[in-house]
Amino acid sequence: MELVYINFVPENFTGVKKKIEMQCNAFSNCGYNVIQTGFEENQFLYNNKPIFKISSKNRFIRKIIEPLLFYKILSKINKNVDVIYIRYMRITPWYYFFLKKLSEKANKLIVEIPAYPFDNEYKKKSLLSFSDFYFRKRLNEIVDFFTFFGPEISNIWGISSIQLMNGIDINSIKVVNKTVKFETLDLLCVASLAEWHGFDRLIKSLASTSNLSIKEKITIHIVGDGSIKNNLLSLVNDLGLSNQVNFYGFLNGDKLDEIFNSASIGVSSLCLHRIGHDNITPIKPSEYTARGIPFILANNDPRFEEANFVFRVKNDESIINFVELYNWYFDNNFISQEIREYASKYLSWEIQINKIINKIQDSKNNK
Repeated sequence: MELVYINFVPENFTGVKKKIEMQCNAFSNCGYNVIQTGFEENQFLYNNKPIFKISSKNRFIRKIIEPLLFYKILSKINKNVDVIYIRYMRITPWYYFFLKKLSEKANKLIVEIPAYPFDNEYKKKSLLSFSDFYFRKRLNEIVDFFTFFGPEISNIWGISSIQLMNGIDINSIKVVNKTVKFETLDLLCVASLAEWHGFDRLIKSLASTSNLSIKEKITIHIVGDGSIKNNLLSLVNDLGLSNQVNFYGFLNGDKLDEIFNSASIGVSSLCLHRIGHDNITPIKPSEYTARGIPFILANNDPRFEEANFVFRVKNDESIINFVELYNWYFDNNFISQEIREYASKYLSWEIQINKIINKIQDSKNNK
């Protein structure tokens, strides 16, 4: 069976690219011959071979030349491919035409919506929003079903839909090598820094901690770059926390492993409410679990309802009680391998991909 996975995620979105790689590995492990596509080094690759060069970073220019890229992709896909799996983009006329042509080449066209609902994330009166509202009503003519990440719902825009939860490729993630607890509490934030991560909330909470004996034992480590990094740097300086908040930029490989080994607690997105989300399953909590470290969780995530290694806070702007967090961590005996086993049992991508495969099989049986 052959599956073509199409995505147009910018190459600097390393976390999303990593997620797509794990999904493709899971499809492969479940029996599919996967052809991957995507941007890499100013080129668009199809099955690891460049088919289109694009050097401009300007979003408007990239949008204008999309039809040429779509034509190139269509020319590479064989007729009657078993499955085409594509990540949703807000729909322009040429993207709708592209989807229509894909549906003619595939036995099943499956569209993934990375976060649903998503309308609150965009300006409602923009030209692209008007186009998206218009064409989404016509997708039932060409899309077999959606996959999506968000609150459970049986259909989207009249099309049958499957709720997915973000998983992980367990074998690609190293468990931490940490056996000794020190009196210090090291909070690790790993993200492509954006408003919804709420790391400003974390920094303000540290500044508001009145118990000085505990406050001085807490350090925040922020790994990653992004649009709000300078704002976070300014906030840290304004609050006089330069000695307790460290910025590392983008890290991977051994350097990332090293900082995980020194971390006490991971920090998931703390302010998803800023983009209208609560019932959602981000990938970062799964990664912390696979690493074997406890973490802070703000939103409603059904994967961790029974997990005892999660410190829960509200999905809002309230101050986080660092004294409670400190005591919670040192009052519990967190064993990395046990947390890791939870990930192996409940969080693998193969569990999620099998939902899709079962849906495909059911549709064949019902014909």
